[in-house]
Amino acid sequence: SCTNWTSAEYFERSERMYARLSAGSGFAFLAANVGTTVARSAVEAAFEEDTGGAKVVLNCGSGCSLSEVWTAWGADPATLEPTTTGVDYPGDDPCESCDSVTLLAWSQDDGSCP
Repeated sequence: SCTNWTSAEYFERSERMYARLSAGSGFAFLAANVGTTVARSAVEAAFEEDTGGAKVVLNCGSGCSLSEVWTAWGADPATLEPTTTGVDYPGDDPCESCDSVTLLAWSQDDGSCP
């Protein structure tokens, strides 16, 4: 590990980041458009509102279906606590070839489990 955090501290920080993102524009965009196909640039723009304009990267499955949104954040140099400052995500964009992405509607119970 690159920090001296306990498992509990790590997951507590992860939950705080999830809460921050789930209250933002990107999450609202996804929730409003689930089950549809939207412009990839619209998804990026919504999440980039949350990162202060820093680049996000989308991960897609087959058929350009959105599977993940990757963000990157600054960290306090002394504690490594995430800051509220987004930084450009440094990785490749697996959805780069997709002009639009499908936001799949998942069901909790599709009847496939006994």
